[in-house]
Parts: sequence; C-alpha cells; structure tokens
Amino acid sequence: MFFAKKILGSLLKPLPLSVLIALIGVYLIWFSQHQKLGRFAVGLALVLLISFSTPFVANSLIKPLEQQYPAILDTNPYNTVAFIVVLGGGHSVDDDTPISSHLSGSALKRLIEGLRLQRELPHATLIVSGGAVFSQHREANTMTAVIKALKINDDKLIIENNARDTASQANAIAELVDDQTFLLVTSAAHMPRSMLLMQQHGLNAIAAPTDYRATKTDASDITAYFPSGTYLKKSESAIHEYLGQWWAMLQH
Repeated sequence: MFFAKKILGSLLKPLPLSVLIALIGVYLIWFSQHQKLGRFAVGLALVLLISFSTPFVANSLIKPLEQQYPAILDTNPYNTVAFIVVLGGGHSVDDDTPISSHLSGSALKRLIEGLRLQRELPHATLIVSGGAVFSQHREANTMTAVIKALKINDDKLIIENNARDTASQANAIAELVDDQTFLLVTSAAHMPRSMLLMQQHGLNAIAAPTDYRATKTDASDITAYFPSGTYLKKSESAIHEYLGQWWAMLQH
C-alpha cells in the first residue's frame, strides 16, 4: 500500500500526468481512427503543463495551504512546550559531497527552524523524524549528522528514524510525546496535512511552519510571468499536499 500510494501520487503530479495524456494522444493520432481525440489530448497536455508552470496557478494552489497556520516569530508564549518535532523533507546521501548538501532545501529549512526554536526554548527536547523510503539511509540520521557537524549541543535530542511518511510519523511521535504539547516544524504547505494527522492521533501539536514558497510576482520583471520549472515544482508540491489531505481523511 505504501509504495502503491507513492507511485499513484507521483503519476498524478502535473508533469507525469501531462506526459501521460500526451502519450495517449500521440497513440490515438498514430495508431487509431480517433485523430481529433488524439489532437485534443495532446493540446490538453500542453495547456496543463504550461498552466501549472506559471506563477498565477502555482501561487494560487500553494498559498491557501501556507496561510492556514501563522509562523512562530515570538517564542515567549511557548515556554511550557516540552518538545519540538521536526519532520523530514527529503535527503540524498552522497559520500563525495559535504554533509550540508545531503538534506533537501525543504529539509534543511525545517531543521534550521527547529534549531532556532530550541535555541530560544532551551528546556525543550528536539525530535527529528524521518526514516528510509527509497534509500538505505534514514533521514533522521542525516539531520542528526548535520547537527553534529555544526557542533550544536545534542544533549536534548531524540532520533525517530523508522517512520517513512507523515502518517507513520504521527504514530511514532504519539509514542514519544504522549499527551504533552509540542511544536511541530514542517514546510508551510505541508503543515495542514501534518496537523490533520497529528489531530487524528489525538496529539497536542502547535504548528510552527517554515519553508514558505508562495511568492509575490514583481510586475516590473516581465520574465517572472514566463512558465518556469520553479513554478511547476510549486504546483506539484501543492497538488501532492491536497492529495495527501484527501487520503488522510479517507483513511481516517
């Protein structure tokens, strides 16, 4: 089920979906009598790909996700929080590259935010969570390696390196924190789904989002309106989250 979910979720992202529709269209044009339907499919694939690659569509998809929970700028109201939980956001371990490049951009931002919060709330224990998905390396171990490389005190650190997705992370975290309140650190777009899963497990999580990706388009920069892989990636992330929320509600 885990791998089936991963494969289906990947196929429903804008780029793979557009390519799949285009391939169907090409097949219909070349090997069937349905020429018009084939041309329509190819045209639809092109429109989808271009649309999801524009700032208008990408920002309109990801911004509503990121605005659901405010960032924590002042930590004074959270002096009684017992834990700070950082969810993994992707990694790729390569022994020929420095440790700083092993975490994805999202994962690195999440870890930095978790360390910032712990620096301001030194009584809280930091939990880094993330297992191995399509790799032999566990993401929580990679985050721990970054912490040690930065010479940051890891006396109050718990490593949860078995959970492979957000749902299993919620289950693992429930065993670690029990009914105690904790700050949950993850990407702003990922926060609604994460909070939903934490609440389904009866956890007292307080959202501490980071890694905001919705941007304001500079009207003076005409190139900012051109289709871009950057915007396509934002659209993919947003759609992934909407599908994830739907799946979490369906499973619950």
